[in-house]
Amino acid sequence: MKLICDFNMKQAVGSLRVCELCAIVIKTLKEFFVMAKEARKIILACEECLARNYTTNGSKNSTKRLELKKFCPKCGKMTLHKETK
Repeated sequence: MKLICDFNMKQAVGSLRVCELCAIVIKTLKEFFVMAKEARKIILACEECLARNYTTNGSKNSTKRLELKKFCPKCGKMTLHKETK
């Protein structure tokens, strides 16, 4: 086993022995990166022809539906695209 630091050796993470403070830091970092990756897949549909042309990732915190002006290849012009269910 490798020793990372010698401050109150109480916990083991994998094959490493770490101090209590380091274990808290490792746990916090893991939670942060898991939360950062949480996103939902958003599908955008054209308002005029209802074609589903675009997908994007959005945050789970947003409550309003996404509305963007995008090019619709089916209509051949710029139209409003709204988030679908």
